[in-house]
Amino acid sequence: MDDQIHIQLSSKPFPLIVGVNTLVLRVVKNGEPISGASIEVRANRTMQGQIPCTVVRLKIRRACHEIPMVWPATDRWTIDVSAWVGDELIRDEFTAFVFAVLEENMSPRETYASNTAIEARKSRILRNSGSSSRRTARSDPGRSWRRCDAHGNTLICQWTKHAGSEK
Repeated sequence: MDDQIHIQLSSKPFPLIVGVNTLVLRVVKNGEPISGASIEVRANRTMQGQIPCTVVRLKIRRACHEIPMVWPATDRWTIDVSAWVGDELIRDEFTAFVFAVLEENMSPRETYASNTAIEARKSRILRNSGSSSRRTARSDPGRSWRRCDAHGNTLICQWTKHAGSEK
């Protein structure tokens, strides 16, 4: 089992909207929540010159901690979460889009994928898909492959024949 400590981030509502929202944070090890960690949250808008939203260092007394935050504008935000478990510092970044109005969530996902997890998934997929399999997929309509979008969702793509493409 994975012996590393991870940070899980969700929100109420999911996905985020302009105004008051609640970030839901869990620090987990081997899938089990850890209580007694200290956390700090900093959210930066991708637009240059934006003042970051910061939550000072808080102590998590329960397995799950809810933090109210006010999102002043729609845009892509980078949420930087730091957690101290004893003397160990765990830090991860999450990219989230803040919408003007609540969007219908078409995905079964209820948590944000960390940027580290997205990059690891991308490199694992690239490692597992050699150039020969890509050529085969292009020449074999109906064959599918996987890739990740910017939000860490796994997409299943499929080649199809279009009229006039038979050569």
